[in-house]
Amino acid sequence: MDNKGIINEITRAECEGYLWDLNNGNLIKVPVKLRSHSLHRKEFHFDFDKKFSTVITNFIKGSGLVKVFIPRFKVAFEVDLIKLEEKNLRTSFPKKIKRFERRETPRFEPLFSIQFLIGGKKFECFDISEGGFSVVLGTLELPYLKWKEGQKSKGQIKFPLRNIDIEATIVAVQKIPPYKNDRFMYGAYRISFMFSEKYASMKPEIEKLMVSIGKLMSDLS
Repeated sequence: MDNKGIINEITRAECEGYLWDLNNGNLIKVPVKLRSHSLHRKEFHFDFDKKFSTVITNFIKGSGLVKVFIPRFKVAFEVDLIKLEEKNLRTSFPKKIKRFERRETPRFEPLFSIQFLIGGKKFECFDISEGGFSVVLGTLELPYLKWKEGQKSKGQIKFPLRNIDIEATIVAVQKIPPYKNDRFMYGAYRISFMFSEKYASMKPEIEKLMVSIGKLMSDLS
């Protein structure tokens, strides 16, 4: 289901969720309820207990982003704060939604930023496993970079606490049609890489991420 479909499901359900953040590794969450929404303005309207108003104020980053988790649909996203009042807040619709499912395989969409560093550029990993990863590029980026299937590249995977040197081969270039991804309304490409070898240093970093995400999912649910 694409972002538009997930947003439709969330708005129809008038579901409950959490605003959340991490403070020195500790999870802080505030229960909220989706009271209403505006399709025209692309806004969510959340209610919360006014005793949490100070906590929510502390959540708001300099960029005005707020993290939201909806347990019923197992989705997490960031939204722009539009207005914060004593017992409610208005936010934008999310530009990017991550849906989490418990899997037997270690492939997952990282909740924390994992980047592919190459040629002085940074690309956020869409997903990652011990065997490879993928990134999503806009339609203008791929021709500029001239990436194609079979191409080998050397770079680094940037985890929260360390960078790991890697070599990887592009194994697939998948076109994402327009309006299927809210971040790339005019279309995009998903580029899948396979590591040229198994990197011993990769496994503990991925395992730590999976444990952290699993704990966060459990705490949020």
